[in-house]
Amino acid sequence: MGNNSLSIFQKIFQYFSFRFKHRNELLLEYNHLLKGPWFLLKSAKQEKNISRLLENQLEITDDWSICVKARGRYGSYQFINTCVLDSLLVGLFICHIKFENIHLLLQSDLTLNTIMTYLYAKKHDQAKALWLIHLKLFDDHCKFKMSATVDVWSEVKDHLPMLRKLVCSKDHAEHESIYREFQRYGDVMILAETNGDPSLILVHTDGMNTAPPFNVKDGTFELQFLLLWKKMAGKHMVVCNKLVDRWFLHDSDELSDRNFSIDCANFRRDYSVYLAAYVKIPPGHKRVGIPVAEEGSRPDHGESAWHWTDV
Repeated sequence: MGNNSLSIFQKIFQYFSFRFKHRNELLLEYNHLLKGPWFLLKSAKQEKNISRLLENQLEITDDWSICVKARGRYGSYQFINTCVLDSLLVGLFICHIKFENIHLLLQSDLTLNTIMTYLYAKKHDQAKALWLIHLKLFDDHCKFKMSATVDVWSEVKDHLPMLRKLVCSKDHAEHESIYREFQRYGDVMILAETNGDPSLILVHTDGMNTAPPFNVKDGTFELQFLLLWKKMAGKHMVVCNKLVDRWFLHDSDELSDRNFSIDCANFRRDYSVYLAAYVKIPPGHKRVGIPVAEEGSRPDHGESAWHWTDV
């Protein structure tokens, strides 16, 4: 019996030794990835290109290299089932390019800023690796296993802890009014720099089958991207992004639709909305893109300041 007890303690010790060793290895890889991209920005040419993208939004209309492709490999890790992560990265990255306030917001978090830098340099696999390793290290509920094959099959909510350092308190008077405006449609995350104004609102739903509003609070917040399940493809996530003069639907597994009509999309039949992202439009920012419907009301929610599309 003593030998059996010793064997159990040995197994427990081996298990926690392995966990500790594995975590240390992940921490080393995490720190390596954090340091890795800075050489990408050392050249004046790279800095000039990034500044030009921020100043001239027309650049991104035809630069389809910003789109993240499915799957990936980094070191000994092979990533599969990455459609949710791919879609979220594309949505955040295009907002990062288009809006200075979102650029500054994501820049205020070291890990997110590094991920954006990798995406600028088209190092998509490094961006995915850093995102997943960060979640594994710092999110107690992370479901991904960092093994030779990393199965990233997931839901949107599995990735939202990545942004929690930027989440504002709901207790502030201004934040409370914003929260009330959005909360009827799902779980709300109000994101801002420390002591800054809210700049990004994320609304996570359980699968909304109506077209979301384009503008909220008299146009203060404007819809910029949606994460959608494609119903015809089973459970497969895509992202619908607003560019300068159009919307496009990005599918990391297939060819993207460069002229996606969000007005004509059938959300009840073809798509379910799982995340809607709204950016605070800075004063003087030129409004471009498709026009919005007139303000109306919906019988299930009563009077609303939201603008709705027909579906």
